[in-house]
Amino acid sequence: MSTSASAPHTERTEPVGVAARARGLTKAYGSGETAVIALDAVDVDIARQRFTAVMGPSGSGKSTLMHTLAGLDSVSAGQVWLGETEITGLKDRELTQLRRDRVGFMFQSFNLIPTLNARENITLPMDIAGKRPDTEWLEHVIDTLGLRDRLRHRPAQLSGGQQQRVACARALASRPELIFADEPTGNLDSRAGLEVLGFLREAVDSLGQTVVMVTHDPGAAGHSDLVLFLADGRIVDEMPRPTAEGVLERMKRFDALQGARPAPEGAAPPRQPAPESTVPTAQPAPEGAVPTAHPAPEAAAPPTQPVPESTVPPGRATPEGAVPPARATPDGPEAHGSPDDPATQD
Repeated sequence: MSTSASAPHTERTEPVGVAARARGLTKAYGSGETAVIALDAVDVDIARQRFTAVMGPSGSGKSTLMHTLAGLDSVSAGQVWLGETEITGLKDRELTQLRRDRVGFMFQSFNLIPTLNARENITLPMDIAGKRPDTEWLEHVIDTLGLRDRLRHRPAQLSGGQQQRVACARALASRPELIFADEPTGNLDSRAGLEVLGFLREAVDSLGQTVVMVTHDPGAAGHSDLVLFLADGRIVDEMPRPTAEGVLERMKRFDALQGARPAPEGAAPPRQPAPESTVPTAQPAPEGAVPTAHPAPEAAAPPTQPVPESTVPPGRATPEGAVPPARATPDGPEAHGSPDDPATQD
């Protein structure tokens, strides 16, 4: 899904603090020579009451950064803070409570409970935690997202855009310190995607929320206040007050740099064409030899096949031999004498 329209950026005051930050954040999968470095000593600050987008090519570490900042995944090295709380040293139960009370999530899949209506899905996390929602805040979120006339509908009765708006309301309902959105428009058409991006923008501007969105879409990133660009597990650039066109141009530049950067790795492709070029040159030789080798037995076969055919069945060759005069000479006494000469019959 591509969302080309960018929301106009409103004039914002200076950030009122940092909602999350990381220092030396490193995440590795595997160990030894087979280890894959997803995040490589990343330092980042997420400004409070701002809409931050994270972009980069596939495998750059975008989702891993979001998961580690949200406490969904452990880190290999470094530290992560949510507000003033360092989360890298928390136990699983403490992390679960922190995510439930202080973090909201939106994913590409809506993750709605099909047997619950929209309102019940919105309040589900607080119901599980045994907490009562702030009624005034909840009603404000519902009206902001335009869900007032859809609260009694189950997910199957809602469009994709409406389901994602319910997921957005669920993320906002507990008034979290930070909302993480992982490709929130990935399963939506352009129109529904623009609506959801507009609501995320509204959540920041009108509701004072902090949103971090991972996306591959320059149009979606154009709705944010700041775009962070990742490559090879590192933050390599950032763009404040982005536009879709500006983000697209920046991504093209990164793609060009990515293609030009691996000079030593570029030596590998030349090695691959070498065996590929030698194979064709080696093949024509045996292929040229095969035709010359085949004609020899094929040329020898025709003279060999007619000889046994004429010698093995002599009786059959007799009528056929009557046509060529060469065979009529030896076969003439039998071929012409047997049926017509009465002396031979006596």
